[in-house]
This record gives sequence, structure tokens and C-alpha cells, in this order.
Amino acid sequence: RRLIKPRKGRVILSIDYGQIEARVIAMYTRDKVFCKALWERYDVHGEWAERIAYEYPARIGGKKFLKDKKALKDFRTDIKNQWTFPLFFGASLASVSRYLKIPEDVLKPLYEEFWKTFEGVKTWQDELVKFYEKNGYVETYTGRRRYGPMSLNKVINSPVQGFTCEFVLDGMCR
Repeated sequence: RRLIKPRKGRVILSIDYGQIEARVIAMYTRDKVFCKALWERYDVHGEWAERIAYEYPARIGGKKFLKDKKALKDFRTDIKNQWTFPLFFGASLASVSRYLKIPEDVLKPLYEEFWKTFEGVKTWQDELVKFYEKNGYVETYTGRRRYGPMSLNKVINSPVQGFTCEFVLDGMCR
């Protein structure tokens, strides 16, 4: 970055598209809890990492690590990539159980609580799947369509990542 210098009287603006897919999910779903969490910079992944670690401490090395900041930070990354986003993109309880190497029966109450918390996301997913089954395609906010056949994950993923791509591309072109 330091090699690029703006002309005299100009500035270079660096834009971070951090959490863009999460924000696109919030736009599509209008889930009140998730939108509020994003506005308030609430750490959804950290919250679920703590909940799951307390329910199944063996996953982070045992109860002695429940207060260990590094262990919980590392587990937060696992939760982000193996729980929160997979669920937001249509993963099943069985899938996240396998990803996390935590028995389904342990995760089931947390899985149900997750969807009770983010019921707007779940409702959107269910409506999107019904739309796809009826019409054979899904579309982004701009109307770009992706036709089947698609897996459940692709049905949910396509509008989110498709619009994210369009949004970033538009910004780059501008």
C-alpha cells in the first residue's frame, strides 16, 4: 500500500467489505436479531462458541479451557466456519455435528435454539427453497437468476454470494 501514492490534493480511500455476506443475509432475511447483532457489532460467532464450549467442553480440551482466551478464540473460528455460516447457508444438524466432531444429540438443543434465535433467517431459507422448487431458479436482488439443478446449499448460497459478487464488482467499476 505504501508504494501507491495519491496525486497532490487527492487521497486514497481503502474500503473493507468485511462481513459483507453476513450483511447480505441480513438484507435478504430482515431477521431482527441478526440485523441488531450486526448494527451493534455483537460477536455472534463468539456467543455460539461459548455456548457450545460450555455444553461440550471436551471439544476445546476440557473444562479447564473454558476461561482460556486463546482456546475460545480458536474455537470461535471453528464455530464461524463450521456452525454459524454453514447453518446460514443451509447445513443440516448432521453436517455441523460432523464438522465440529460433536455428537448430534449434544448439538440438537443448541441447533434448535439457534434457529429459534434467528427464525427470520430460517423462514427466508424455507421460503427460498419453496420458490426454487416451484420455479426452478433463485435470483439475486438485481434479478440475475441461477437455474437448477442445485443442492439445498446452492439454493441458499446463490442469491447471497451472487449479490455479494455484483455489489463488489459494481464498487470496483465505480
